[in-house]
Amino acid sequence: MIAEKLEWIEVTKDVYNVDSGQVEQVKFLHMNHINTYNKTMGHVDIADQLRGRYRLDTWVRNRKWWWSIVFWGLGTILRNAYVIYLKVNEAYGIDKKYLLSHHNFQKT
Repeated sequence: MIAEKLEWIEVTKDVYNVDSGQVEQVKFLHMNHINTYNKTMGHVDIADQLRGRYRLDTWVRNRKWWWSIVFWGLGTILRNAYVIYLKVNEAYGIDKKYLLSHHNFQKT
């Protein structure tokens, strides 16, 4: 069972308005199980999102078959290390503005 009770909840989100050039709060309706999933989707979806941004194996498609496996493994290790880096620093209460971006984390 996905949810014991299905109901609409009101969610407020900050949205940038191009016309006014300011960030405004917009209210909209969500089903409660969709909102729960979006808040607690786990590391699998986050890793999939990060994988699409900075891929290491784009140039090895026409090379030996095992190069793709090696670079996929390295990319998976880097993504998981970045997710752990974020979670550990969040647990220690370090502000997000002091943390490395995903791109800078892979460069170092």
